[in-house]
Amino acid sequence: MANYQVMEQRLKHPRITTGQRLKSEISLNDEISSRIITLADHDDAEPLLFEFVPEGQGRYGLNVKTAGRYFNWRLRIDQTTRHLLLEKSAGSYFEFETYAGRLKSLGDLPSNPASVALVSVEKKIGLFQHQTKEGLKYFLDRNPNDTGHNAYNPSPVSFILKVTPSALDSAA
Repeated sequence: MANYQVMEQRLKHPRITTGQRLKSEISLNDEISSRIITLADHDDAEPLLFEFVPEGQGRYGLNVKTAGRYFNWRLRIDQTTRHLLLEKSAGSYFEFETYAGRLKSLGDLPSNPASVALVSVEKKIGLFQHQTKEGLKYFLDRNPNDTGHNAYNPSPVSFILKVTPSALDSAA
């Protein structure tokens, strides 16, 4: 989900402190942090819906299809921070990987829903999850282990992907 969705949900909570309210309001109005893809605070939060746009050779662009502030924006890896965020125009390309290897198309999913790793085409690596000191959980396409010791290397994250047919598919 986009960070702005998480912040909007936090502001609706009746038992929020003044400090939490201020941090949420700042994040909502920050042009960078509001576009970061993050984890929801609760399991019952509305999922972020994507349209997978095939670009050939198993590569996909991902467009947001959840109604709201970032409708039709694209998923992109920021070139400086390597964070996964939303961008109005240019997006990044991704491939999907399951326990059986890289998928050539979404039709190759072993089940629906399926557990998949989202692989950055540019870096040829899966996405990792990291957390700031303030608790913001985000995704990036580089190993967040800054210690240099391989015992702290994380595994790439898995996402649950459920493919639903679009209205265009049923019209064809």
